Amino acid sequence: MERKLSMIDSDKIEFIPVDSLQKIFMKKDPLMCKKLQKIEGFLHWGYNYYNSQYSIRKIDPYRVIDADDAFPSGDSFLVYPGEDGNAVESLRLLVLEEGFEDCRALKLLEQYKGKKYVHNLVNQIAGMNITFEKYPVESEFFENLRARINKELDEI
Repeated sequence: MERKLSMIDSDKIEFIPVDSLQKIFMKKDPLMCKKLQKIEGFLHWGYNYYNSQYSIRKIDPYRVIDADDAFPSGDSFLVYPGEDGNAVESLRLLVLEEGFEDCRALKLLEQYKGKKYVHNLVNQIAGMNITFEKYPVESEFFENLRARINKELDEI
């Protein structure tokens, strides 16, 4: 199911097919690419989809995490059902939250230093020009980037 990434309304929304999400999503890179590629929104399709593919049967998300082998594990839900009826956060949701926090920090730094400065800083720390096809996957990149952003913001 290999497909190319496709743009909708060019610079507004990025559609990332599920097979590409497996490669990108858990590394927080869509959020980095959001910032670098000027995308204005992010939509995760499965907040609490506790069904098999095509909703043929209900699943127990604590036991079946891939919608009966239809999607990458955990992709069809960001929360688990709690015993009290409240949502229980998944690790995927927590990582997504960190990514949004990183994005807000980049946006704040951009207000003080400019878009080009932030773009160059991210690419410098990554050691490459980040694209949807090429991006760092090591956790050290994100840790180093956030430390540098925090340092720069502290100096303002």
